[in-house]
Amino acid sequence: MNKFKLPLLLILLGLNLTSCKTQDEIQREQQVDSLSLQMVQGQQHSGENLIKIQELQEQIAKLQGSLDESTHGQKESLKVSIKHLEDRIVYIEESNKMLQENLESARAQIKDQRAFLDKVLKTLSKASTKKNKKIAKKKSKKKTGYNSAMELYKKKYYTKVRPIFIKMLKDKKIKGNKRARIYHNLGMIHYIKKKNEDALIYFSQLFTEYPKAIYNANGLLYMAKAFNRLKRKPESKQTLEELIKRYPKAKQVKEAKAILKKL
Repeated sequence: MNKFKLPLLLILLGLNLTSCKTQDEIQREQQVDSLSLQMVQGQQHSGENLIKIQELQEQIAKLQGSLDESTHGQKESLKVSIKHLEDRIVYIEESNKMLQENLESARAQIKDQRAFLDKVLKTLSKASTKKNKKIAKKKSKKKTGYNSAMELYKKKYYTKVRPIFIKMLKDKKIKGNKRARIYHNLGMIHYIKKKNEDALIYFSQLFTEYPKAIYNANGLLYMAKAFNRLKRKPESKQTLEELIKRYPKAKQVKEAKAILKKL
């Protein structure tokens, strides 16, 4: 009997949705179409099984009608035949029941697959917006330059440098690689302090706004670790797979593969 299996949906965390379909979106649509075809085929099999049951029941009725007119030996033979047909009906009914359960499961999984990515992206988007509003209200008393802030980070003065980084994000003059590095470092600071939700927000912003930044390989690795801490293993696994796919030569790939084996 065919079993319905859904392919893993690759989560592209924090990516902005565009009007053009990506290769992954096209692939997901093809997977949904394939599963829908299996459902149609399953429904056809279910209908065929019902017809078989009706035919067997008709045969049983005919055999039972012949019992009264038969000799003792013929009756015994007919009883065996009837029992055999009844067993076949039970088997087909059980098969049909399992088929219907698989069809229901497939319907639910199609729905989940279509909704899963949108749900995660919306959640991250809302969390990111909420965090940015909090950042806008906070004011740092101490002013310092980019290089000084990075020195504090290297020395692991995380509590001290965190508000400095947050204030720097409001400075429109800080752009490109410098801004990407600040997002990465804020993600790491929150991960180290076990503020996993906040870490996910900064790593997501890094991945969304600077997809080509060199810090993304490490950002995705620690994003997966944060998901794992939150016991969200599917997201963790898919994030690690995204890291391996996008940055196959990165040094973080070895650790990502090791973590994957344990999930």
